[in-house]
Amino acid sequence: MGFIGGVVAPLAVDSIGSIPNADSSRYATWLNRLASALPNDSSGRFSGLPFAVRSISRFSIPDGPLIIVGTLSRQLNQEATPLQERTFIVAEQAHGDSALIAGYGERSYGDEETIESRELLAALLIGEARTPAIVVSRDFGTDVAYAVFERVGNTKWRNQWSSPRRRCAP
Repeated sequence: MGFIGGVVAPLAVDSIGSIPNADSSRYATWLNRLASALPNDSSGRFSGLPFAVRSISRFSIPDGPLIIVGTLSRQLNQEATPLQERTFIVAEQAHGDSALIAGYGERSYGDEETIESRELLAALLIGEARTPAIVVSRDFGTDVAYAVFERVGNTKWRNQWSSPRRRCAP
């Protein structure tokens, strides 16, 4: 994916490895709470199972809130076909507040080998309006797609563009 010069400004992103332990623990706790409150819990199949935090990233919007992007998973161990649920969350932390507010959440379910997984690739400011956005890869096992999520209001994020799925060459 490419952008026309001058239209996009990158934002620095910290991943969990570069976030102080106290902050990453606090973010993990909040992401667990937010993930538990998201709708579409697969009719309760994964209800009551603990979440495992797979990734946490953070960045700041100039003159705006701190943004936390996280992925979590839950496992349903079955002998022949273990199932997994993966949750992707974009959350905001208001200035001076320790609480996170969910701006976008999405779940996927399926066989642990082929379930959709998401990874934050970049945080950006797009266009003359300098709209905050993130670029996310969506891995489906043998296929991959990309998506751009834009901030469309305080604590509101929306998937504004998605590429078609493409098969990875062996």
